[in-house]
Amino acid sequence: MEISVFNIAVCDDMKEITAQIVQIAEQQSMKQIQTVKGFYSGGQLMEYMAKNNVDLLFLDIELGDMTGIDISRKIRKEDHNDTMQIVYMTGKEGYERELFDFQPLNFLAKPLNEAKVRECIAMAYGKWTVRKHKFYYRKSYQVYAVSVGRIISFETDKRYILMTTTEGEERFRATMEQIEEQTSRIFKDKSGSYPQYGIYPAVS
Repeated sequence: MEISVFNIAVCDDMKEITAQIVQIAEQQSMKQIQTVKGFYSGGQLMEYMAKNNVDLLFLDIELGDMTGIDISRKIRKEDHNDTMQIVYMTGKEGYERELFDFQPLNFLAKPLNEAKVRECIAMAYGKWTVRKHKFYYRKSYQVYAVSVGRIISFETDKRYILMTTTEGEERFRATMEQIEEQTSRIFKDKSGSYPQYGIYPAVS
């Protein structure tokens, strides 16, 4: 049986910052964290990511050899990797709007707050855990599966369900009760809400 592991990378040209986050991550009590790697340049990080999977990246916006924007563009636009979670680090303000298109998990101000770093790791780990689950649906006598982390919303359309994902839309015959029965075990919190995606009523 394949065992999923959670991999973290840190890239900052300030060695003390990199060492600080690596130490915090290594102390985090999550059994599935396999590797925590630190890098001091964008080139080192890019070389590593070409051969290894990274689930959570702590990324300095202003590196010596390239910017965090350059690296983010490579991850999201060229490699089409929308599952890696990115936490940006900077000692300056004003980058938030420019980096919004790269779907950041969070922003950390320098000097770093250890509690905030731990909070980001826990948040990323939680999202990663949910993403490992699959939603199954039947269409034209075939059964398909989609990662729940890619699901945006469900809508009812007469006797069909319209499912919107990060890759497009799928329409299949089912009831909202069937959707809720399968997804509630993953998403439904104590208040009865569905925080990860929207479940909407019939389309008018």
